[in-house]
Amino acid sequence: HIDGLENIISAFNKLICDFKRKGHDLLDDDDTAFERDFVEFTMNNSALENQVQSFIESRFNKVTKIEEALALLEKFRVILHRESLQNDLDNKYMQVFRSYGKQLEHIQQIFIKKRENPPLSRNMTKVAGCIQWSRQLLNRITGLA
Repeated sequence: HIDGLENIISAFNKLICDFKRKGHDLLDDDDTAFERDFVEFTMNNSALENQVQSFIESRFNKVTKIEEALALLEKFRVILHRESLQNDLDNKYMQVFRSYGKQLEHIQQIFIKKRENPPLSRNMTKVAGCIQWSRQLLNRITGLA
């Protein structure tokens, strides 16, 4: 269950009920009302799909940690089965992993730049300061998740 999707889900359920309620005879090839109603259903369904995509985008933009983004994407993956929505989720996964890679590269650049002379806290020996600095970098890496 994802908070905020209730309105879209209820609109979709109403759309299905309304379409079923029309009670078309699918074997009557002279019934053009079915085609018209089906096109209307498809258009309304596409509009709901766009709302879901916007919802995913807005929720995804609020996430600050990679671990949270992955958990959110997994929740969406479980409930969204349409191919276009799955493709959007795949793109989001790629964005998350690219972002993680960039953050790792940034930390690597800091390490390479300052490894010979890392910033030390006041009153620390060089060895203790280097250990503390390397642990801080490690915490930044693990804190990304």
